[in-house]
Amino acid sequence: MRFLHLTLAFLALPAFAQDNHDDHLSTLDGLRVLHAWTPATHDDHALIYMEISNTRDEKVMLEGAETDLATKATLVGFTLVDGQAAYQALPAMPIAAGSDLDLEPNALAFKLDGLKDHLHQGDEFELELETSLGHLHVHVAVEAEGAHQHSHAGHSH
Repeated sequence: MRFLHLTLAFLALPAFAQDNHDDHLSTLDGLRVLHAWTPATHDDHALIYMEISNTRDEKVMLEGAETDLATKATLVGFTLVDGQAAYQALPAMPIAAGSDLDLEPNALAFKLDGLKDHLHQGDEFELELETSLGHLHVHVAVEAEGAHQHSHAGHSH
């Protein structure tokens, strides 16, 4: 009887608690991208953040990105210009063998310009990373407007 109660309790869990969240992890030949996200926006641009791990024995170059949702995607770094926050375009970035590169607020990001529509909390879309290994499709979750981190509710990686 106890087994039946546990089984029924598991089936009653919300769908997100049962999800294995494979859509939050993308891999390509030893390159791992986890938890790509962006805050909701009413502007024509957005900043995309993610965790990147290079488990290979050699460096991988992060060269760029593209998506159907925007006219342009640029790797950018945070800077202050006359005391104001700004993001500056960066060249291709090496990710050393066995190391991580986190794209996070007030540091590094992919900036999407020319968004064709606003991004709303709960939306999801695909971003294609361009690397020295080839193209890697990454699933991006849209968090609340003003979010400073990816919501990890129900996740375990």
